Amino acid sequence: MKIRILLSLCALTGGHLYAQSELPTPVVYNDSVKLVPILKFAPLSLLDPTPTWQLGIEIPLSLQTSLQQEAGVGRKSSEAQQFANASVFRSRTEFRYYIRDSRWQPRNYKRTGGFDQRVGRLKAISAGPYWAGEFLYKRLEKNTRLRNSYVLHTKFGIQTVFSRTAVFDLYGGIGWRWITERSFYSSGPSDRDIYSIPSLSLGFKIGFAI
Repeated sequence: MKIRILLSLCALTGGHLYAQSELPTPVVYNDSVKLVPILKFAPLSLLDPTPTWQLGIEIPLSLQTSLQQEAGVGRKSSEAQQFANASVFRSRTEFRYYIRDSRWQPRNYKRTGGFDQRVGRLKAISAGPYWAGEFLYKRLEKNTRLRNSYVLHTKFGIQTVFSRTAVFDLYGGIGWRWITERSFYSSGPSDRDIYSIPSLSLGFKIGFAI
C-alpha cells in the first residue's frame, strides 16, 4: 500500500514541483542566512498496521546538517491478533546530512524584506537530497502483553520546496529491527521473547516552515 501511494505521488509531483510560478528563489548560504525549523506531518503513519498520528520538527544544526524528532500515538494494531486494539507509541530521531547546499526563502518572510530583524539574517528553508541515520522506537501494549521495537535505519531522501513555506519530503531506507515481547501472568513469572529482523523504511512527509 505504501509503495503504491509513493509511486503515484512521484508520478504526479515529479514533473510539476519546479514548474510552479510561485516557487521560491534559491539563496546562497553564508553567515547572513538563518535556517528556520520545519514542522512536519507523516500521512502514511495513519496507514501503518500500527497507525499513529505522527508529528515532528526538523531543526537546522549547521550549513548541511539537521536533527529531526517525531512522536506519535495510536490505538489499533492488525499485525498480530494478540495485539488487536493495543495502544501504540512511536518515536523517531533522525540526523540528516544534506548533500547539496540548497536553501530556499519562505514566502511569509518576503513581506518584511526576508530578514530576521533581531539578528539581521535572511531566513531560509533546508532543501535538496540528503542522507540520514534514524533510530526508531515503537511500543505496543495491551493488557498483559507488551512489545518493544528498536530500529536503526540508513535512509536517502530528497526534500523539495513546493510553495514559499511548504516542503515535500520523500525518503526510503533499510536497516535492522530488534523486538522484545513479554507476557505477564498473575499466577507466575512472565514470558519473554527476543528476536531481530530486517527493516524497510519508505514514506513521505509534508512540512511547513515556522
